[in-house]
Amino acid sequence: LFGESQSRVVVTISTEREDEFQNYLINQNVSFTKLGDVFGTDVVIDDENFGSVEDWKAIFDNTLGEKFDEL
Repeated sequence: LFGESQSRVVVTISTEREDEFQNYLINQNVSFTKLGDVFGTDVVIDDENFGSVEDWKAIFDNTLGEKFDEL
């Protein structure tokens, strides 16, 4: 799970459990949108490469702490 706000969450789930997960969301009346598929090591959206998942994770994990360090 990756938090986007109090009302949105990005979920990564294995291909084997995708249908089960989508059916669960439907049964719970939870609206959702499938954004894409995860594979490899880079973030690629509409054939545009945005860099490595590792780099994005480091930004996500460290940005808030770095801002506090600047104070």
